[in-house]
Amino acid sequence: MLKPDIDLFQCTTCFTIYNQTVGDVVAGISPGVPFNLLPDNYCCPVCEGEKENYIKMVS
Repeated sequence: MLKPDIDLFQCTTCFTIYNQTVGDVVAGISPGVPFNLLPDNYCCPVCEGEKENYIKMVS
């Protein structure tokens, strides 16, 4: 179960979700890294969309 204080971000191109509790194994991002601290050149591990293509999901 997700903690309510964890923000999820979704790629608007392929709908992949970035969850900081998991990180991104493909990009070498460790668990616990919040979306706003990802490198500017971060891209979606599925479609390679740019970081700016992600939107914050609203619960």
